[in-house]
Amino acid sequence: MFLHELGHLKRGDILVNWLMALPLVLHWFNPLVWYAIQRIRVDGESACDALALSHALEGENQPYGQTIIKLLERFSCPAMTPGLVGILETQNQMKRRIGMIAAFKKTHQWPVFAASLFAFLALLTLTDARSQQSLGPAPGQGSALEVDARWGPWVIACSPGVGESEVDPALTEVTFTFDRDMSEDISWTREFNGPYFPPTPEAQRANWRDRRTCVLPVKLEAGQYYRVEINRTDQQDFRGKDGRAAAQSVLYFTTQGASEAMKAKLTKPRIVCLVPPNGATEVEPDLNELRVTFDVPMWKGYSWTGGGDQYPYGGKVHWLDDYTCVLPVALKPDHQYNLGINSVAAVNFQSAAGRVPPDPVEYTFKTRR
Repeated sequence: MFLHELGHLKRGDILVNWLMALPLVLHWFNPLVWYAIQRIRVDGESACDALALSHALEGENQPYGQTIIKLLERFSCPAMTPGLVGILETQNQMKRRIGMIAAFKKTHQWPVFAASLFAFLALLTLTDARSQQSLGPAPGQGSALEVDARWGPWVIACSPGVGESEVDPALTEVTFTFDRDMSEDISWTREFNGPYFPPTPEAQRANWRDRRTCVLPVKLEAGQYYRVEINRTDQQDFRGKDGRAAAQSVLYFTTQGASEAMKAKLTKPRIVCLVPPNGATEVEPDLNELRVTFDVPMWKGYSWTGGGDQYPYGGKVHWLDDYTCVLPVALKPDHQYNLGINSVAAVNFQSAAGRVPPDPVEYTFKTRR
């Protein structure tokens, strides 16, 4: 443990932690910034583990890991351990960390430091954060309507099916199947599903049927609406074996006996107006905002997706009312723009009634000279 703490001093982690307060002050509203900084801190702990073990004798990684486990057992309540922030983390983070310690082999550690430094510098230059919003494919890197193998895992099947309205309440499990082998971690975003998350029978827990199919035991009732969402910007424990986070995905359904009002929660929002219109070719370059209007009241999240030269960066996104979302922009003359309203990876445009996302729409337009 002493070598681990000396590692923090050698790496300058105290200074780095203070510097990381800057992007948090500037982008406190952006969960992506909070998540990235948390990942930098976790990677810093792993780097100090490696630094300590690189100066230890062969075989001492086992007692080192056992010491951390003993600390975890003794100080299991976070409120009692303010001095152990970083040493003791969440259960999933600790599991990964102990696994890395057990498999440790002496090697050069510059790649870990370089990756952390790169992530930190990226945060410092982030000037257009769109929290819970702009996480889809950047234009030029795949359409908002397409799946690209370069991205993280995707849900390719689920049971019951998305939007089913007559699900048997005797059903005892909900399943998600991914397109590739997954890690063992699971993150159901219960707090975002609210009262719609299906209850789990006592003493039963989510589990993996195999490396690609995750099973959630449920206890359903007749005539109810249910919703399960996996992964979000700030909660991404569903990951592939390569460590890449799975795309955000939403499953929603009603059980047999649901009223028409309950089934109405299944309705997907539709776009009824875009300003400027989709495909427009003579847009005035002095236009300072884009607007999307839906046919139903909307939850106040949003996913204006994209990036690069074809994304119209501007100010802070806001909702004009329950139906219309506004994206401030700074347009260039004679320029092609390409962005998404939701995407296959980010679906935070959702209805207010059932938190149902509309289908992704690729939104393109060109400004006049």
